[in-house]
Amino acid sequence: MANNIKRLPNHIGIIPDGNRRWAMAHGMDIYTAYLIGSDKVEEVLEWALDNNVQAVTVYILSYENFMNRSEMEKRILYELLIRKLKKAREDPRIHGNKVKVTLIGRWRNLPPYVVDEAIKTMNATEMYNSHFLNLAVVYGGYQSIVDLVNTAITKIGRLINDDELIKLLPTSFLPNPFIDLVIRTGGERRLSNFFPLESIYAELYFLDKYWPDFSREDFQEALRYYASVERKFGK
Repeated sequence: MANNIKRLPNHIGIIPDGNRRWAMAHGMDIYTAYLIGSDKVEEVLEWALDNNVQAVTVYILSYENFMNRSEMEKRILYELLIRKLKKAREDPRIHGNKVKVTLIGRWRNLPPYVVDEAIKTMNATEMYNSHFLNLAVVYGGYQSIVDLVNTAITKIGRLINDDELIKLLPTSFLPNPFIDLVIRTGGERRLSNFFPLESIYAELYFLDKYWPDFSREDFQEALRYYASVERKFGK
């Protein structure tokens, strides 16, 4: 548990890779893999709360996958997202721990029935500020920068400074808008368009395990790794 870890991240980013490969390896259908994967997000939030991690940001649906995945696969993701959004609104863990649930990305491009559920859940938790669960949906770091620049042009209309840039980040509502630790499963060693500005000084922890096999001990090991690293912030 966290009581023997001297330094914990305030903000963890999760790239839950490997659901489809897990399905192939286990002879399972993709729906089952995504179902187990979506349940795993709930478990990770619970582990984060147990360790008093303030914010967790999870890559749910990338912009690239939204544009390129089959309609059948996207419908599965929409169904599971709706299920989890509805559950979050009624989950005593969410309300007891005052977890603010926020979608980040171009999620308003989703079908209206998904957007409606997202808005209901965000409205139900909008007053909370003790813990944060951010769901990156139709999110791409490149696209996020484009949106940031467009916002700066329309709302500020001039050159901006460093502090103003921070206020334009989609994570600016967080006490710590920058990600301290990125955990990626599935064996790949890259960020894949995941919050490039917010992750500029993040420690990176990669696992070969597929996302459905990610365990509490894996999570704790990632925290121990983070505690062992000397953070230099570019110095």
